[in-house]
Amino acid sequence: MIATRMDAPRNVDFMGAEKSEQMHLARYNNEKPNEVVQNIFNFKQAQLGPVLAPEWKGICMSKVVFNAVCNTLCTMFEIQMCQFIAYDGVREMARQLFDEAFDACERAGIYLIESCQEETDSVISISQAYKYHYPSMYQDFSKGRPTEVDYINGYIAKLGRAHDYICKTHEFVVHEVHLAETMRQFK
Repeated sequence: MIATRMDAPRNVDFMGAEKSEQMHLARYNNEKPNEVVQNIFNFKQAQLGPVLAPEWKGICMSKVVFNAVCNTLCTMFEIQMCQFIAYDGVREMARQLFDEAFDACERAGIYLIESCQEETDSVISISQAYKYHYPSMYQDFSKGRPTEVDYINGYIAKLGRAHDYICKTHEFVVHEVHLAETMRQFK
C-alpha cells in the first residue's frame, strides 16, 4: 500500500512519509520463502516496510478492495482524499463496499491481509495521511483517459457473480463511473 503519483515516465513520486509504507511480499505459488525471497525481504535500504505474507491473492485483493472505495468515489465526485473524508457518511459507504468485496473474496477462497474493519479504518487514516492526493483513477479520468473501474469494482462484481453472490453496490458504482466518463463529452 504505497501511494504514488507518476508525473512522467521514470518520474514517480512516493507520497508517504519515510518509513510509513508497507510492501507485502509473497511467493506466487504460496511456498515458504526461499533464499531469494528472503534476500529481497531483507533489502531494507529501500525503506518500503517489507512484510512477508503467506498468500499472494490476499495481498492483491487487499489493494483492489481499498481502491474500490477511495479511487472510485473520489473519481465520481472529482475530489481529493481530504475532501472525501470530510463527509460524515464515508465510513458507512466504505463499509458497504468492503462488506460486499469481502463476501465475494471469501466465497472465492481469497483471504485479504487486513480485516474488513481494518480496511474501513484505513480509508480514514490513509485519506488523512494523503489528504491532497487524487487517486490514480481520478488522474486518468481528469485527463480524459478510460478509468480502471472495470478492473477494480467490476472485477469484484465479476468475482462475486462467479461464486453466486451479487455485489449490487459495486455493479452500480461501475455504471456511475462510466456515466461520469460519458458526461465528459458535454463539458
